[in-house]
Amino acid sequence: MRFGCCINLGSFVPQVAGEAKAQTTADAVGESLRFLSDVGYDFAEFTVGLAMNPPQGDFEALLEAVSTAKLPVYAFNSFIPPSLPLIGPARDLKALEKYVKEACSRIARLGGRVIVLGSGAARRAPEGLSSEETRKHLMEFLTLAGQHASPYGITIVLEPLNKKETNLIHLVSDAVRVVQELNMDNVRALADTYHMEMEGESPEVLADLGAFLSHVHVADTDRRAPGTGDYDYDLLRECLEAGGYSGGISVECKWEDFKAEAPIALRTLRQAWS
Repeated sequence: MRFGCCINLGSFVPQVAGEAKAQTTADAVGESLRFLSDVGYDFAEFTVGLAMNPPQGDFEALLEAVSTAKLPVYAFNSFIPPSLPLIGPARDLKALEKYVKEACSRIARLGGRVIVLGSGAARRAPEGLSSEETRKHLMEFLTLAGQHASPYGITIVLEPLNKKETNLIHLVSDAVRVVQELNMDNVRALADTYHMEMEGESPEVLADLGAFLSHVHVADTDRRAPGTGDYDYDLLRECLEAGGYSGGISVECKWEDFKAEAPIALRTLRQAWS
């Protein structure tokens, strides 16, 4: 199993916006990648916002920092900013397509192979929109994204989010039904242990749904770093293995002390999969 770590530079996600301000240079990207490589991680996961709004507007400097690092940047999350709604009368398909096309091109140059569609604000269905229209708009966007990602060998993964973050697609089983209906090879589902816990979805469902997953996010209880709570990673491993899952696993959590906890998180996961 390959283990990665999410680095929230340039994120659209409000709770890490302060972190983005604190690290806004390509040097910080390089330092983060070197640190994770030294700890022993297999890959890093950045935000799409970092690729689309790079430090000081200099994508080439970002590209150099990533390309000279020993650690690959395999995945990118926070795909769509809130300013580009996916669903409802305010959506602009031309603007979305332009954004997705550029994002896929940049992420491919950075070595990315997975784009995570969480983006709870962007995918929130407006009040009063019918379930049929909501579904139609979501499917249209996923089709568009999958088509633009495919030439680069990039997979789009739909991330279920808890009800506090969005009003659409809360369970892994929800995401799997969507990707099954869409039936595109490079549009798949994601499982996030934090959101699963928030929604009361047992890891045991992954034994049946693992074949539809292409990425996994993990955190400990209360979204803490793995190894600092009481989450059952042995059970998670058993369920993912039973489901035939073979993709990557990224740590996505709230760090109290990143440099102290990142090694603990990796050690916890490697022990569970040993």
